[in-house]
Amino acid sequence: MVYLTGFHAIEEHIKSGKAAGPLLTAKPGPRAWELAALAVERKIRVDRVGTHGLDHLAPDHRSIALAVEEAGEWLDSLDASALKKIFLVHGEKKAQAAFQQYLNGKGYRAEIVRYGKTYGLSS
Repeated sequence: MVYLTGFHAIEEHIKSGKAAGPLLTAKPGPRAWELAALAVERKIRVDRVGTHGLDHLAPDHRSIALAVEEAGEWLDSLDASALKKIFLVHGEKKAQAAFQQYLNGKGYRAEIVRYGKTYGLSS
């Protein structure tokens, strides 16, 4: 199981109608409560978990994480027709490399961001 942790990524995946969840929360703030309400409205299970448990499942969480079946599921739910490149900026090096390979295998152009390197966003 993979977990989305960004507020916008979670919101877009829930709104896509393809999210199955569950949505996990630990000491949620106002934005996390909004997303939990949206999940309930869309019939997605919301579970309260301890902070330690959420730290273990999704270390970069912001008190909320949405379970998805595979790492690219949320991306497949979006309109990627104008997408030119995906920049990978979070995660351990091995995980980034595996995700980059996975995304490139699905036809996306993914690049791992290197500290100190400048990236052009127009091409």
